[in-house]
Amino acid sequence: MSSQFDVMGDTYDEFALGPFRQYLETPSVIKFLGDVKGLSVLDFGCGSGVYSRILKKRGAARVVGYDVSEGMLEHARLREERDHLGIDYVSSLDESLYGSFDVVLGVYVIPYANTRKELDSMINTMAKLLKPDGRLLTLPIHPEISDQPDYYKHYGFRIIPQEPYDNGSKITLDLQQDTLITAYYWPSETLQQSLALAGFKEIDWHKHYVTPDGYTQHGKDYWDAYLNKPHAAILECSL
Repeated sequence: MSSQFDVMGDTYDEFALGPFRQYLETPSVIKFLGDVKGLSVLDFGCGSGVYSRILKKRGAARVVGYDVSEGMLEHARLREERDHLGIDYVSSLDESLYGSFDVVLGVYVIPYANTRKELDSMINTMAKLLKPDGRLLTLPIHPEISDQPDYYKHYGFRIIPQEPYDNGSKITLDLQQDTLITAYYWPSETLQQSLALAGFKEIDWHKHYVTPDGYTQHGKDYWDAYLNKPHAAILECSL
């Protein structure tokens, strides 16, 4: 399936090397995922495979990366051919995968649901993929995101609202590399409702974590601006 991400594999890999991901986002995801050694993990919306590779290197027994973008999957598979980590990349999720995973990770995938029906369907699918005691860790757009386009510029991107924030409001993500991505905003009440409908009984909202090296390299003020008004939420959900 073609998508707006098909030619962005290199861009995503480069963004993963920047200070925002290196010192804040990736450490936060790792912290709240916890120990994945021996676990079966699905990277839902895996993109170029950045988190899939991290999961496998951290000891996950099975890692499956799923994405609808054939361009992203091609990029991820080429990396797999080089690295031989043992990651499977798929473009569809059939029922044989339901109930197979200890953890589903969905980083920035919820923002691409453009209707409430699509949002409910996406979250319901993620729930079905989990074992009965499985967990979902997902990063939607934060309900209290700044409406100032340049607020996140120092972190390597801009968020440009196309309309007032409400259910399904369209926004533009500018990665400052001539790359514009269309995404959608969902309020906290809608996210909570959709997760509950899918069967998630425990929903925890976590705060981001900055590594000590991040503070040493960039200073407290640099990070406080983001921590005070993050563009992404971190939701840990249990069935």
